[in-house]
Amino acid sequence: MKKTIYTFVTIFLMVALPNRAFAGDGQAGVVHLDSVGVIPVALGQHHAGNIEVRVTGGFRLPDGVSCDGNILTTLKTSDPDKKLLAVLLLAKTLDRPIFLWITDGPLLNAFPGRCSIMSADLY
Repeated sequence: MKKTIYTFVTIFLMVALPNRAFAGDGQAGVVHLDSVGVIPVALGQHHAGNIEVRVTGGFRLPDGVSCDGNILTTLKTSDPDKKLLAVLLLAKTLDRPIFLWITDGPLLNAFPGRCSIMSADLY
């Protein structure tokens, strides 16, 4: 009986939930930044204050992560002290490689189809 209930719950979840019900995150690797910017005003689906980063030549998507492989858009609320922005700007200004950890989590998603940066370290 237990096995039947587990099977039913598994099938129900597969049908009831969208294909990507859970967020993925992981290493995007060591990359060079083509551009780093802050969205100045709300426009379309962009929100003022969000950080937008373009990666030179794109980046490797971690297993289980689904998003654009060239541009990352991070919610301004994910970086209240602006430390992430400072590291990104430093990497761009010094033309240094940077290590990125990204997520496609819907609660952290700043723009549809784009991942957000969870952490960044100069390499």
